[in-house]
Amino acid sequence: MFVERWHSEKLYFHIRHGEVSITLDDVSEMRGRLLEHSMVIRDEAHKIMVTYLGVDPGDALEEIEDTRGYHARFGFLKRLYAQQVRAGNPCYNWSFYPVEGQGWVAFDLVCCGSMHSRPTLNGVSLPYFSLAEIESLSTRFSHAELEEVVSEFDGNTSVNIKVHKGAIKTSIALFVGFVFGIFIGLSFPSLPLTKMNLPSNLVPSIDLTHVDHKIPSIYARHVKSGRHLSNEFHKHTKNTKIWVPTNPRGAERLPPRIIESQSDFYLRRLWGLPYHDLSMEPKYLVTFTVGYDQRENIDDSIKKFSENFTIVLFHYDDRISEWNQFEWSKRAIHISASKQTKWWYAKRFLHPDIVASYDYIFIWDEDLGLENFDAEEYLKIVKKYGLEISQPGVDQSSSYTWEMTRKRDDVEVHKEAEEKDGWCSNPPVPPCAAFVEIMAPVFSRDAWRCVWHMIQNDLVHGWGLDFALRKCVESPHDRIGVVDAQWIIHKSIPSLNNQGQEEGGREPGEGVRERCHEEWQMFKNRMAYAEKKVKFDIYS
Repeated sequence: MFVERWHSEKLYFHIRHGEVSITLDDVSEMRGRLLEHSMVIRDEAHKIMVTYLGVDPGDALEEIEDTRGYHARFGFLKRLYAQQVRAGNPCYNWSFYPVEGQGWVAFDLVCCGSMHSRPTLNGVSLPYFSLAEIESLSTRFSHAELEEVVSEFDGNTSVNIKVHKGAIKTSIALFVGFVFGIFIGLSFPSLPLTKMNLPSNLVPSIDLTHVDHKIPSIYARHVKSGRHLSNEFHKHTKNTKIWVPTNPRGAERLPPRIIESQSDFYLRRLWGLPYHDLSMEPKYLVTFTVGYDQRENIDDSIKKFSENFTIVLFHYDDRISEWNQFEWSKRAIHISASKQTKWWYAKRFLHPDIVASYDYIFIWDEDLGLENFDAEEYLKIVKKYGLEISQPGVDQSSSYTWEMTRKRDDVEVHKEAEEKDGWCSNPPVPPCAAFVEIMAPVFSRDAWRCVWHMIQNDLVHGWGLDFALRKCVESPHDRIGVVDAQWIIHKSIPSLNNQGQEEGGREPGEGVRERCHEEWQMFKNRMAYAEKKVKFDIYS
């Protein structure tokens, strides 16, 4: 029924005030004319707000950022409408259409668009206002002028103006609700997003000479050439010196809203529009530090991670092109540096602002068997128990160092262990609790931001880091644990040892293991000194 009431020549639904509301479902048959069901991102939402609603570019960005989504709030649109009308903005004008037999004046809010060479009239329909109500909103027209408007619009049509108390509030609310409908799909992250599509057949370019004979002269004199509101913004900021100390270091001279302090590993195209680059945005990140000799094991491992994961391979043997034999390799990020460890890579390429788009970060070794592991199921358990730092249980047949990481058969997750006598204090400290190993850790975004800063730039093996992870989590005995329901096999292939160097008749791996132990002691010394220094500063 609503499709039949759509007046495409005037761009509004012919429904009397007080009837029923229109929903997107009601007009679903008009799909392709008003609504296009596809994702809207920030730039596109910003363009819609500026072009079709006449919002200042800066205000549009602020609203998008404040709502943390690509939509506008009801209150924002209501204020916009009232401000523009009362300010007499030339892009917000009144037009009147007599409705034969109804006794109402049809009111349209018309905004001059800026996307065409000629002025355009983008009509946003409202329910009908009474003469008194229109006069109360517009300070530009007197009662006599409005009566002249009605008669001038169509001298052959008699229009009876009825006054209805409270109708203006209802009308404004309905208008804002209609505009808000443009963004309704964006307001619910769990639902498909919907963007506004105004094709040329619905929003025609209208020459002013064509407009003049169809609308009253009092209206026509307010219609001006469409100009982008950003002209005023640029005029205001052209000669302004900027210094914002709260900006990131080095960016104090930039206006805050142009700063992009975070990035990601999303692969983008060299053509088309940026907001069409991604069919989906992966929520998780998995990294493996690999050599080509372990390609078959890595191939099996990658299959355990869905398309919801960005894949990053750190190559320590300089062999990258050979990995193209695997189809998934084409969507992976490959980073190569000869004879480097995963913690060397992590410190340099996994800065928290680079991986801020990912909810969880997997930083794994290459010698893990994942036959009994599913990444998505693993994360369901991690979220269920609120784990900030975790790892899968290690199968009992594997080589493992600590009792804490060994898989248990009677629980989904465990967070404590029993080691040798005298190893565990009360409350227990690693490795008896609040502990996972560094071979297959999984970090939440917040935990990783802290851990990254704790990684020492020159201590590349990461030994001792697992004993300090608890410092990055509040309530570590509750938030650090081992997931037993999803487990792995540690194959203990000393592939990185082979990247060492023979010295004094010693095997390459001997020097590597020696440095691992030395780094562990150095890390413990640095942490002890740092904590002692903090206490000294506090009490001095």
